[in-house]
Amino acid sequence: MHRLTFFSMNILIGNLQAKDIELRRKSVLAVANFGMKALLPIANIYNSTDNEMTKTSCLKTLVKIASKSHFDKCPNELTDIIEQAIQEESPQVILTVISLLRQMDRFGIPYLKKLCMDNNILKARAAVTAISECKDPSLSTFLSELVKDESKDDLIKQAA
Repeated sequence: MHRLTFFSMNILIGNLQAKDIELRRKSVLAVANFGMKALLPIANIYNSTDNEMTKTSCLKTLVKIASKSHFDKCPNELTDIIEQAIQEESPQVILTVISLLRQMDRFGIPYLKKLCMDNNILKARAAVTAISECKDPSLSTFLSELVKDESKDDLIKQAA
């Protein structure tokens, strides 16, 4: 990557921590254009903060990148971020990581299935909704079994 491009990308990635919402939103869109080249710096910011807004901005950028990318293999940095994000209790982080998983097709489905079984109703319902939007025909069986599961909350069953 050209030095000036690398410098620009890092400034934009730094903006994911900005308090100014317009600057963050524009930076999310701009950083996404760098594609997978931005993954490692985003992972570094995500891993170095406890700030919910910054984590959400990083995840939103990854959603945009994933929507434009085709993965033959899920990068370790992305897997690490997902593993951390699915443990979060913040509604913004939960909904954004589920959106990311939805964009990742076959790499996201195992995580979504796991989240459907979570005790957190928001996680479970959002994951069920994401799975119901997938085009994979094998998921209809999974959703049917989920509806029949008496231990599941009615809100989760309704989403299936």
